[in-house]
Amino acid sequence: MSGPKARRLVAVLASATVVPSLAGGPASHASPEISVYTAGYDSTLPTAEVDKLDPTGERLWRFNGGGIGDDVEVDPDGYVHAVVANSVVKFDPNGEVVWSYPGNLDEFVTTVTVDADGFAYAGVEREEGVTTTCDVRKLDPNGSLVFSTSTPCVPNALAIDGDGNVYSAGSRQIVKYTQDGEVAWRYGEHDGIVRGVAVDPEGMVYSASWDDEVHKIDPDGQRVWAYTGHSDSVFDVAVDSEGDIYTAAADFEVHKLSPEGERYWAYTGHHTGRVVQVAVDEHGNAYTASQDDEVHKIDADGNHLWAYTGHTSAVRAVAVDPGAYTVAGHDRGR
Repeated sequence: MSGPKARRLVAVLASATVVPSLAGGPASHASPEISVYTAGYDSTLPTAEVDKLDPTGERLWRFNGGGIGDDVEVDPDGYVHAVVANSVVKFDPNGEVVWSYPGNLDEFVTTVTVDADGFAYAGVEREEGVTTTCDVRKLDPNGSLVFSTSTPCVPNALAIDGDGNVYSAGSRQIVKYTQDGEVAWRYGEHDGIVRGVAVDPEGMVYSASWDDEVHKIDPDGQRVWAYTGHSDSVFDVAVDSEGDIYTAAADFEVHKLSPEGERYWAYTGHHTGRVVQVAVDEHGNAYTASQDDEVHKIDADGNHLWAYTGHTSAVRAVAVDPGAYTVAGHDRGR
């Protein structure tokens, strides 16, 4: 790593602090052994905030560093991958920095996800003169590049299935890549920017778009159904091991859907800002990141359990410890 961005990132990490155990939410409604991870920022500085919470919503540690905390994911060993200052930063379970990627001024990481083996996948925007190009890159657990494949649009979110296929959401489409980085198919039936993507154990893909819709797409790239129950842009989508779907939207709501696209419940009247990310744990509890600066935990029946209010400004990302089946794919919350 060298150059201006490397010097900036070294300065960011050198000035970062890990702040232990501060109060966040009430000490109740725990999901055993499941930690929650959030990313946001203090808009007055700006300073990135990456927090780890216990199952009751109490903060265990905080990483503070320059820039903005844009995205966050966690692998099965508890290592956290976050987008901080336009780079991927990997933390150990105690919040200490392990490595960061990339290292030059003209590259900007837009989103990150991680698979069951600890490999990270990053969406990268590159400036080449007056031209902007974009890549999806796979990094090994040590932060070394495994492959890089060009994508036609800025990746807003990434998801990985159990076979190692990668799904990239950007512009008005989803692109499926094989584990070797080859294009398998493109899906382009949205009328707005696609901001979120997730994949279930059967290889069904779910997309969240600014056209206010959520689409279910089969493993061959064909639409199964479209959900139109939100009244504003849908920012994110998550799916649990049973195939139930969770959506987060600019109408301040979270919806839970059946595998057939029928709504079970709507979480309304709790958030006062756009809900930009949603994650779900192995017990069916949902966790939300909102521009009202809060993270909420919701039980499997749609009931409010707790609110974490420890962030200074808008919360841009949320993740939970993976269970037996890991699904991931998030918008950056912009």
